[in-house]
Amino acid sequence: MNMNKRLKNRVLAGGIALALVAVVATSCGKYDKMDIYGEWTIDLKEAKKLNVESAIETMHFSSGGKYTERHEVRAGNLDRWEVKGDFERKNNKIILSNRVKDTEGKMKDETYKYKIKDDKLILIVKGEDYNNDEKIYTKKKSSISE
Repeated sequence: MNMNKRLKNRVLAGGIALALVAVVATSCGKYDKMDIYGEWTIDLKEAKKLNVESAIETMHFSSGGKYTERHEVRAGNLDRWEVKGDFERKNNKIILSNRVKDTEGKMKDETYKYKIKDDKLILIVKGEDYNNDEKIYTKKKSSISE
């Protein structure tokens, strides 16, 4: 009788462990499977409460693993710059590498945790004065009708 009870407990524990492994394995790269390609924008004036006329940042991700980041800030004069590089997504992190700024040259690689939810790309950025450390981009709707 004790042997049957031990066997049942082991089978039950094994089933629970297997279920936990399955949940963890499928959730680790949850956002990495979602569509990120296209254009995402953020109003930096609003997001960071900047004292400027306007400040817009746009990120464009292409299917070839390339990305372009455009900045446009108007504080009296219009200031524009662009950063191009490569991107990779892995374990719900986005890695921006081989970054080159058009006005300064090579820049350091950046890695951010991220989420995609309701046409929003949310980068987790610490210490950059964003509400809840979240930099929230909105996906630009395609002008091509499907």
